[in-house]
Amino acid sequence: DDQLPKTKTKKYIRVNLSTHLGMDPEEEQVVSKSSTKTKVDWEVIGAFRFILACYVMFMHIGSNESWGAFNNLRGWPWHVHVFFTLGGYSMASPMNPTIQKKFSYFWSRIGSMYPMYAVALTFGLINLLVVCRPSTFRSEFHWDAQPDDLYLEDGSLAPLFCEGTPATPTSY
Repeated sequence: DDQLPKTKTKKYIRVNLSTHLGMDPEEEQVVSKSSTKTKVDWEVIGAFRFILACYVMFMHIGSNESWGAFNNLRGWPWHVHVFFTLGGYSMASPMNPTIQKKFSYFWSRIGSMYPMYAVALTFGLINLLVVCRPSTFRSEFHWDAQPDDLYLEDGSLAPLFCEGTPATPTSY
């Protein structure tokens, strides 16, 4: 009791008390500090970000009819995924840890992301089962929203519906 850290008023100092009692769990060393830094060509990354920013402008400027055949490029916003990947790399590259136990490292990364994917998959499945029943399925498919998607011609709210998504624009 006398060996534990206390204040002048004889109260225990709780910060790092577990260390003094020997109760800290031993942490496995997953990464080690490395003295070598990764060489990154930031000008190339900056140029790539500029190209992606131009693509963002392409996605936001004009209507679907104004781009003609180039409108098909607007179908999948790949630039968003690349921006996130590039941002993650840009933040992680200066840290530069050398991973000692790769399986443990990836297992901890997957373990931190997987629960949210499971929740999203569950909500998506519930939506699929509630909305996409055979009675609500439309055989025609449209890449863009249609005027009768939300409201009918008489102004009443349209019923829920589900459209199958084709693999390519010409496969339906």
